[in-house]
Amino acid sequence: MLICDFYERYIDFFNFFNNVLRLTPREAKEKRLDTRKSLQIIMEHGEKLAAMIQLRELQSLIRQQTSANSQNDLSGSIWDLIQLVGEKARQNTVLLMDRDNAEVFYSKVSELEEVFHCLERKLTLIISEEMPLKFQLQRACELSSMCVTLLNTSMNYKDENHMWYPSPEGLTPWYCQTVVRSGMWTLASFMLHLLTEMDHLDTSSKLEFHSRLEVLVKVLLEAYSGAVRAKVEREEEHGGLLEEYWNRRDTLLDSLYQQVKSFNQGSSEVLEEQNKEIALKLSSNLLAIAKRHEGYRTLWNLCFDHNDLELLRSLMHDSMGPKGGFSNFVFKQMYNNKQFSKLMRLGEEFPEELAIFLKEHPDLLWLHEIFLHQSSLASDTLHVLALSDGDSSISEVVDPTSYEAKTELTLADRRRLLNLSKIAAVAGKNPDSDTKLKRIEADLRILKLQVRCLQSVVCFSVLAVTF
Repeated sequence: MLICDFYERYIDFFNFFNNVLRLTPREAKEKRLDTRKSLQIIMEHGEKLAAMIQLRELQSLIRQQTSANSQNDLSGSIWDLIQLVGEKARQNTVLLMDRDNAEVFYSKVSELEEVFHCLERKLTLIISEEMPLKFQLQRACELSSMCVTLLNTSMNYKDENHMWYPSPEGLTPWYCQTVVRSGMWTLASFMLHLLTEMDHLDTSSKLEFHSRLEVLVKVLLEAYSGAVRAKVEREEEHGGLLEEYWNRRDTLLDSLYQQVKSFNQGSSEVLEEQNKEIALKLSSNLLAIAKRHEGYRTLWNLCFDHNDLELLRSLMHDSMGPKGGFSNFVFKQMYNNKQFSKLMRLGEEFPEELAIFLKEHPDLLWLHEIFLHQSSLASDTLHVLALSDGDSSISEVVDPTSYEAKTELTLADRRRLLNLSKIAAVAGKNPDSDTKLKRIEADLRILKLQVRCLQSVVCFSVLAVTF
């Protein structure tokens, strides 16, 4: 009997293998992806089961902590959510109509995503605006702990049993699905709203709420990162998802940063010192999240507000994301803020990165090229800049000795730039230096002729008015 069973399995496998061989490359790729998806679903059932067990333990722990609370009817947000999810599942299955909602919920392990769907649609039923602020904060923190517990347990289960999982390329984990991200974003948005109403609360309450929001932000951004990565690996269109990820990342990190800044304020020296220690710890946590998810605006604020150039340089070395990474973002910020001296000094440590950035700003590029001992290139840059017609590639700052904004180049500006180009060409000592010098001299003569023509026009205009 065992031999026959083995033989049948062998024949099934052999037929499957032959079918794969007859598929086109694209069909074979899709077939492998479907097979890996099926195996992942099986393994994810173990993740969800482990997450359910941890959720039950969390629920029991919260019940124990609130058992002595006289307002216990307002402290069971997870229980209320379980009741809503269980009620929906019970109504959809006739055989479960006589079961308890909680029993139905815990029996539907494979439908754990319904927790987040309910969180998105029914959050206002679980946390009502009519509740006192204290209970709104408490219930939001409980739901945050629930989301973090579910996702962290699933991730840890996957890490511990990774040898049993299929290759992850192109597969989207269940905790990265849209319904899960939307549920957590709804909760996170509500918690951001609560941040604006916490000014009168004590420091410990603010700190507890901030820590709950912080860990929720971490798992939410990880879910977005996983979803984007899977789409990229499948070569699917992901522009919209990426834009959503960036916008929500910046919203969350900016709110956390504003909360961190608020801890720096104190009414006394002792309180101010304590708040600075808290802010330093929270800044460190926020820095790690922003660095992992390329939250360049938050990284810049953390460095700029504390005037920490050492940290700024360290992050510029570490963060090498798309389009130049954090270094390119810093260059843009300094240029827009007209911090030109700081920008050029960074070129000493990041010469190649700054050279790439300054290609769009030739008014400063020639200075960097001089620093790099590329006098011939600096001459070319100055020559092009002198003959430019003021298009968008030329910055408003054109005077090498002054950073006063100008809308267009005057003839005096052009003559000065041509003379600088001439000096740089002589310093370059390249084989084609003589040819460059002749072109520059020719442009200087043309410019001189333009000046005389303008003077003649002015004289004729004066004479015409006189007579």
